[in-house]
Amino acid sequence: MEHLAERQQLKKDRVALEAERRALIPNIPSGQPAAHHRIFFLMTPFKGYESMEDALRIVIEDRWGCQLFLARDRVYSEELA
Repeated sequence: MEHLAERQQLKKDRVALEAERRALIPNIPSGQPAAHHRIFFLMTPFKGYESMEDALRIVIEDRWGCQLFLARDRVYSEELA
């Protein structure tokens, strides 16, 4: 009986966690399709890494066909900088 009760509780917890996870996924604005390719995220200090970013862009985008997304490409709040 304890096993069945535990399974029921786990099922409820799983449903609740899935709902929370879906709520955290940002809504994609209309006109902006969901990405169906791999995206590499890169965060570097503001200056001095341009040559490395260019080299990574060649490998990631040109050779592998993926997308290089830099942290500075999107700013949610000016306070974050």
